[in-house]
Amino acid sequence: KLWADWGALFELEKKHNKDVYEATSGFVIEKEFGKTSLTMNAFLVYEWGQDIQNEWESEFRAQYRYRYRSAFQPSIEVYVGEDFVGIGPG
Repeated sequence: KLWADWGALFELEKKHNKDVYEATSGFVIEKEFGKTSLTMNAFLVYEWGQDIQNEWESEFRAQYRYRYRSAFQPSIEVYVGEDFVGIGPG
């Protein structure tokens, strides 16, 4: 019925043995094009605590996948965050 499948993600983390917290919220979108699909995730992250500088970050991830068979679905992925950019096979 809709143009794409949509979802939301909410996450709260605390680092073990450190006063570091992280709250993440974001959305997930997946669109199918015949035997291929495109999945995109965008997140807004806030970090705080005594052992870390309070700051906002953003992250983006995307995956383009070819659904050849259930056991073989080659894909390419892109990751973009505060200190990294990555691209490669999925």
